[in-house]
This record gives sequence, C-alpha cells and structure tokens, in this order.
Amino acid sequence: LGKTVPVFAPGVDNFFRAGGLHGIWTGDLNARLEQALKMDERGDCRAALGAQRGGRMLALEVARRIRGP
Repeated sequence: LGKTVPVFAPGVDNFFRAGGLHGIWTGDLNARLEQALKMDERGDCRAALGAQRGGRMLALEVARRIRGP
C-alpha cells in the first residue's frame, strides 16, 4: 500500500492512530470482513477515533467549533 497511498509508507500504525482505520486485521480475514460489513456505521468518526488514539489531537475540537453548539 505504501506505493499507492503514501501515508502507509511507514506502516499502517500512523493511519490507525489518525482514525483512518477502525482496526488492523489479522487472522481470518474473511471473518473480519463479514464482521465489518455487519457494523452499523453512520457519520464520519475519524476525528473522534484519532483523538482517542492520540493521532489527531485537534481535529475533533476544530470540527466541533465549526459546527457550533
């Protein structure tokens, strides 16, 4: 992936910390895909995930300020 998506060049850990991934899959990939397809994901939670993981410290607060109360 590092050849086509530069953020993956140092590995997926940075992208995971930034909230760009819900998880890093290992093991039974078919089962993981089935599980992921069953998840009810609504909205864009990348900023919140990044804040929780210490990868995007300001993105969530900036988005909240722009959206307003």
